Amino acid sequence: MNKFISQLTISLIFFGAAVFGLSQLPWTTWFKVEKAKTTLEKSLGELCLKTISRADAVIKDSTVLVLLERIKDQICNENNIDPETIKLHFIKSSEINAFALPDNHLVIYTGIVDYCKNAEELAGVMAHEIAHIHKEHVMKHLGREIGFATLATLVGNSSGAEILRTITSTAYSRSMENEADETAIIYLQNSGINPTGLPDLMYRLSTEESEYMKYLTIISTHPNSEERAKNMLAMIDLDKTYKPVLSEEEWEMLKSR
Repeated sequence: MNKFISQLTISLIFFGAAVFGLSQLPWTTWFKVEKAKTTLEKSLGELCLKTISRADAVIKDSTVLVLLERIKDQICNENNIDPETIKLHFIKSSEINAFALPDNHLVIYTGIVDYCKNAEELAGVMAHEIAHIHKEHVMKHLGREIGFATLATLVGNSSGAEILRTITSTAYSRSMENEADETAIIYLQNSGINPTGLPDLMYRLSTEESEYMKYLTIISTHPNSEERAKNMLAMIDLDKTYKPVLSEEEWEMLKSR
């Protein structure tokens, strides 16, 4: 009986100490910081989109958008990502580019669709950018390059050009880029989409980097595209059978429109 009472007393002491310790943590401060971070990210995303829309036309053709949304949804649904949280934007621009913006915005330029040889290459690009979004690389990258205090000032001054320029012209860290590559391959394999499209695209770009490096965010990084393509190919189960993400007719319609 005395042993039981002693054990109960010790347990109560530990429980009380734990409760007291947790009560001393700055929960309110942490929640305020998280809320401020979310508000800043939302404002940054909106500001970047406004900057883009001033320069290029936003495509709202439902026939085209439904095909892009289908690819996005297939990637998200099979990887426990709510597809509604990824906000897709299709922009008419000859730039061969696609990139992620703060607040889960995924921007695709018509130039990258024209450059891709098939829907699987485009799906690979989308999976790569969704990985950047899901791993929260965008805000980490901006925080490293600009600083959160400066970002808040830029939002207050309605200056989206510098933020957008940082996103599209400065490299993610090596670790972030490698993580996005690897995660994209996992996403594609889980989704039943042939993942060789992404390394195929990267390998082709490796022969053209001098021309396209200044435009395409997915390759304006280190290591170089050929090395990254080899690393991704090493992850792929080449014996697995995959179904086309879009039919040939749908792909041609997407490119033509």
